[in-house]
Amino acid sequence: MTAEVVSISPRQLPHNLEAEQALLGAILVANNALDRVHDVVSADHFFHGAHGRIFAAIAELIEQGKRADPVVLKNRFDADGSLDDIGGQAYLSRLAASAVSIRNARQYAETIRDLYLRRELALIGEDVAEVACDFRVDKPASDLIEQAEQRLYEIAERDDRKTVKSIATAFDVALEEVDRTHREGRRPGYDTGFGELRDWIGGLKPGQLSILAGRPSMGKSALARNIADNISQAGHPVAYFDLENDSGTFALALASRRLKIPYADLYEAKDLSAMDFERLAAFRTDLAKQPLTIDDRSGVTVSYIRNRCRRIKRRGGLALVVIDYLQLLRTHSKYDGNRVYEIAEVTQELKALAKDFNVAVLLLSQLNRKVEEREKKRPQLADLRDSGSIEQDADLVMLIFREEYYLTRDAPEKGDVVEREKWEARMRAVAGKAEVIVAKQRHGKTGIANLSFCGAEVSFGDHV
Repeated sequence: MTAEVVSISPRQLPHNLEAEQALLGAILVANNALDRVHDVVSADHFFHGAHGRIFAAIAELIEQGKRADPVVLKNRFDADGSLDDIGGQAYLSRLAASAVSIRNARQYAETIRDLYLRRELALIGEDVAEVACDFRVDKPASDLIEQAEQRLYEIAERDDRKTVKSIATAFDVALEEVDRTHREGRRPGYDTGFGELRDWIGGLKPGQLSILAGRPSMGKSALARNIADNISQAGHPVAYFDLENDSGTFALALASRRLKIPYADLYEAKDLSAMDFERLAAFRTDLAKQPLTIDDRSGVTVSYIRNRCRRIKRRGGLALVVIDYLQLLRTHSKYDGNRVYEIAEVTQELKALAKDFNVAVLLLSQLNRKVEEREKKRPQLADLRDSGSIEQDADLVMLIFREEYYLTRDAPEKGDVVEREKWEARMRAVAGKAEVIVAKQRHGKTGIANLSFCGAEVSFGDHV
């Protein structure tokens, strides 16, 4: 005897065709809306089969760097004879025309995913009820419970497959990286291009948050630009978010460094020869081959940076993200101006970005004014502005120091011959020198890397 079980018809399963249409329409109108939802919804989550096929086609086109609109989709589905299956060109045009706002795209996606999970649960429940009520099934109830648990687990696991691994699997991944590093004879991470710094830190490592901090005029932006330039010249894609300066300033700084033309001459178009302009034109050709992206929008949030990085990574890969600098990032207002909590939120989000995208993140930060009040100006960890969470979340903290800068400001009077001679001797000893203090390294040693500094070209080099 089999107990009667009420079955669920497909139409009774939870779904929202309007949300599916609204999401597809939003992406067709503004393709960048896909960036807001790609981590939430996939083609399998749509209730209407045609909607799933349309979403998959849209995603594929955008991944290829192509425009996804009703005309392009019509040609795509026409080519494989499935245009009628998805409702024809008229339906594609209707989807685009019915789009309300891309601002709600993520909300639509979350609704679609939630309903998909509910459908999965409903179908599992139906199957469990049918088997449980069929007394002819020769299995104990404990086995049925185990089977039901396994199916529920599989649903929950779909969100965890990228992050949850057995320790053996984790070791396999780590060992593969160790083997590759050994075979290639290199240190882990992306080489900054500076010898002594390489000796201390190896390179900037994917999945890790690194801090480069200093007082104003120490050259932290210049050093970050140099690192980004070196890494991208090696063929590793870099995204540089310059919240303080415009992209033209960045580009001229690179030209000054690489062509050995004083930055001021470039900026003011002064004393430039015809040969200089020929070299600049050739440099432009070289830059076109370099995988370096500059975003100079000011007042951005970590969410904006995450979306931009997702787009950059999808189009051409991404190795390093540089943010210049922390204190200029905009945060949510829920902390009512409490900078300690705001900075904590930012560093935690950037640490998550490094892990989620498997990229190295280099975050620039200011040091507080206490450095200026001390007799000895060499910075230390405690000088990090709003420091608690910065030091805690960072895998690597580097502090930049140029004694020459402070000595220049503290020149004694010319009449004091003895002190003047001491000052001049010290100036000769530190002129053109810089220190990168490795103040914290989660997986390595701390110490000081010596670099050279050229003020005219606003650039750093290996210490001679």
